[in-house]
Amino acid sequence: MHVQVDLRRQSEQFGYSSLTEEQLIALLLRFGSKKASVFRVARDVLPIWQAHLATTYTSSQFKDALRRCSSITTQHIHVLVAAFELCKRQQVLVSKHSIVNGPHSIELLFQFLVKKKQEHVYGVYLSSRYGVIATKLLFKGSVDSVAFEARDLLYYNIKYQSRFVIVVHNHPSGDSSPSKEDITLTQKLKIAAEMFSVVIVDHIIIARAGYYSFKESGNML
Repeated sequence: MHVQVDLRRQSEQFGYSSLTEEQLIALLLRFGSKKASVFRVARDVLPIWQAHLATTYTSSQFKDALRRCSSITTQHIHVLVAAFELCKRQQVLVSKHSIVNGPHSIELLFQFLVKKKQEHVYGVYLSSRYGVIATKLLFKGSVDSVAFEARDLLYYNIKYQSRFVIVVHNHPSGDSSPSKEDITLTQKLKIAAEMFSVVIVDHIIIARAGYYSFKESGNML
């Protein structure tokens, strides 16, 4: 019980944004199981949560994945699936109503990437009026590099019949300045996209120091 009290005090003093994803899941679960503490259960659940929330998996598929996790209980599963379903519904609302007004709106949408310790690459797929159709996690790499191909990005342009896409990734180092690899990647993506009549609206790097926009900088886009 003291775990819950400590986390609640931290959230009240510093805000819920101060909690890690693992701690947030621990708050949802409230208690551990006979096999593991609440934090151990949260650690086991987190990669399953991340993998399913960032894709088109349904709540039923998420539930099936949780059942294969030996440390959690039936009560845990009910709580987590309910939270997962709420998040999925919110994603749909965001997709239907969000309009991209520039790099800052993307920075706000992907602020959670600032705390990631690995590089993550997302595609933000847009309508002709720059409404968000969908956001997709395309790749999760190492601490300082990603192995990412144009086909990973353009697959969803074809699937969603979207001609416009924004590439977003984070720099765990905290410095948003583009690396040589980032510049090369952007050039390759642009060339490949043009072959499919797809427009890369921007490539935005998110970091603790702020964001870098290839479009705002006039760098190739």
